[in-house]
Amino acid sequence: MDVELPEQEVLAARGPGGHPLEIWISYVLRIGVLTAGAVILFGLVLYLIEGPGSGRPTTLDQLTADGGQPIEVSWQSIVDGLKTLEPSAIILLGLLLLILTPLSRVAMTLILFILQQDWIFVAITGAVLGILVIGLIGVGS
Repeated sequence: MDVELPEQEVLAARGPGGHPLEIWISYVLRIGVLTAGAVILFGLVLYLIEGPGSGRPTTLDQLTADGGQPIEVSWQSIVDGLKTLEPSAIILLGLLLLILTPLSRVAMTLILFILQQDWIFVAITGAVLGILVIGLIGVGS
């Protein structure tokens, strides 16, 4: 007598990593962190070769004097800086990639929970993803 188990029980019996999407999530995390690290390292090497741009602080005292100098960070400033291979823009791109890595993990986990029809976790993960996206785009700032 063959008994068919529901898909959720089959996936639970497989243990961690039972769903192929879980494997992809781990790949995204690894590749995201390694890519972000490589981009930041490239920007740092470029910074050490070229030095700070015009109007930027050149010593630690200048950087921290009077509370430090604000550095403009916006989508447009990053894009404009990347066009001219400005080291600080490359470093900021690496930091952005580093921030987007766990954000993509939460989005992929949401898809996984939808596929598993685990509606409580869909609601929780959807709320977390919404909060992360709102924080990333800077609503309220």
